[in-house]
Amino acid sequence: MSNIKTYKVKDDWKDYEVTLEVDHEILTPELAREINQFWCFSDDRIDQENGSHVRVVIRLAGLYFINAMLSHDGVHFGKSNTEAGAAWSRDLTQEEGWPEKPGIRVIAASVEAPDYDSLELTELTI
Repeated sequence: MSNIKTYKVKDDWKDYEVTLEVDHEILTPELAREINQFWCFSDDRIDQENGSHVRVVIRLAGLYFINAMLSHDGVHFGKSNTEAGAAWSRDLTQEEGWPEKPGIRVIAASVEAPDYDSLELTELTI
């Protein structure tokens, strides 16, 4: 029986969001603990997720994808674009601190980089 669940990681300030499929047969609490503890402040993240290393790692993956997509001037694709999802998911496994098979793949994304019209210019008097 499959233990795959779908999650959305969304920025609460902008409308950045990624949809992730997580295979909980692969992303076990033990693997998630190892991934989380690779980076500083792992205890702070654990506190925010009520002790769940798995939830922490899913959010970390979402953060990775959103930041990577912003560095490409934004990305939009839906679940039907499996090629885009596969490519972005492979990128995660090439990053330091992530295993070859983390059990996480991105299946949809809506990450829009700011454009000229969304920026405001204000002269400051100092």
